[in-house]
Amino acid sequence: MGVLQSVIVEIRALRKEIGVEEKASTPVEVRIDAGMQSVLNENIAIVERLARVSEMRLVEQITAGPSKHSTFNFDAAVVYERTIDVAAERERKKKEIAQCEKNIANAERQLGNEGFLAKAPAHVVEGLKKQLTENRMLLDKARRDLEELPPE
Repeated sequence: MGVLQSVIVEIRALRKEIGVEEKASTPVEVRIDAGMQSVLNENIAIVERLARVSEMRLVEQITAGPSKHSTFNFDAAVVYERTIDVAAERERKKKEIAQCEKNIANAERQLGNEGFLAKAPAHVVEGLKKQLTENRMLLDKARRDLEELPPE
């Protein structure tokens, strides 16, 4: 029973990690030690239902490409290709870029204000500098993500 629980927990964690929608049912591949394969074979329906799996394939080797989790007893991989609405994703990235640019401008304005710097506690100034650095990194990432989107 512990093996079944572990398989279900790992599949759920992997689904969440790679961004599978909550209600989506996806196929998975599981490579498990020979001694435990019969237990899993007898309970495939339970695992499929509890882990929201459309099909569970017991394999000798996990297919290259899918995201996977490995444990001492088994490897589990969710076979999932997310389809995205390119126009909606592009619009979302543009909003993210605009928000980052706004945050950067506000932080730079505050850090450029000598009166603010003279009165603000050191931890507030350090926090603003850290926030500015983080927003610049997020802005770069969002711009790269936008460039990597396929044309509409």
